[in-house]
Amino acid sequence: MKILCITGPPPPDLARTLAGFEQQFRYPLGPTDSFSISHGEDYSRFFRSMGKARVYLAEISNEIVGSLAVVERTIDLTDGTSIPTAYLGDAKVVAKFRGRTVLGRLAVAAREQIMAAGFKAAFSVVMNGSIPSDKHTGRLGIPKFEELAKLAILRFDTRRPLETFLQTSRLMTEPYHRPRDGDPGIASKIPPHVIAVDGGTGLLIDTRRGKRLWRSDGCEMVSAHLTQLRCTSASGLFNLIQAAIKKSAELGYPGLFTALPVGLPMVDTLLEASGGTVTLAEASVYGTGLPKGAWMMNTSEI
Repeated sequence: MKILCITGPPPPDLARTLAGFEQQFRYPLGPTDSFSISHGEDYSRFFRSMGKARVYLAEISNEIVGSLAVVERTIDLTDGTSIPTAYLGDAKVVAKFRGRTVLGRLAVAAREQIMAAGFKAAFSVVMNGSIPSDKHTGRLGIPKFEELAKLAILRFDTRRPLETFLQTSRLMTEPYHRPRDGDPGIASKIPPHVIAVDGGTGLLIDTRRGKRLWRSDGCEMVSAHLTQLRCTSASGLFNLIQAAIKKSAELGYPGLFTALPVGLPMVDTLLEASGGTVTLAEASVYGTGLPKGAWMMNTSEI
């Protein structure tokens, strides 16, 4: 087995091999559907949009059988402090090599990068239905990850605006841990659009230069992402999402993704206001050296 490392566009032959590798994996989308991912010809571009990134690949007999990405990031905590952190993503091993040494070899390569950077914290985000991070950590010198937070992943149908806002919803006063913003324009096909309303701001992008999603029927899930949410009230969040839905429709995106902490009252409000047109999935944040609590994450980085 060879461990390869890419930090930029791979050679064409490797890019083609990676395309075939990715087609072997499917992820849950709501209760009945699923999707696959394509990172395109520049496999690491998506990860570079978050920070300094390396993608480790396991190769056996000229076949890519596993992957693991490491991105150097910073987590800004609710108390005003920050923690240099490694984000681990894209942990995949093809079915016939699971339970063997592939993931372990990738983890050792990632550990060496993390230790060289002096990081004492790391995290990952896993869609529910996939193998949780605490199942394959806690060995080979990798601290065991624990669940830190849960996220609601919302996909809005931009052909339908939200109904009237429910004024009884609570204020968004709870602080959130969040990764520091990267450079999302690297992976976006459109220039980032700032969305601003009274009580809230966000950034509208897509990920189509770095990551494309394909439904089980072979159709691309062409979607915008509302990221970098900063809201001071529930009404601000509601109006921000409403404005982002409108702008996404104008730009030709049939769907809009965003993420909110599970348990936030506004999640139920948004589901009700959508008239049942929202696709809802959940993800979990796992990590070590980081606090539990409410986390705010960008769907464009999951």
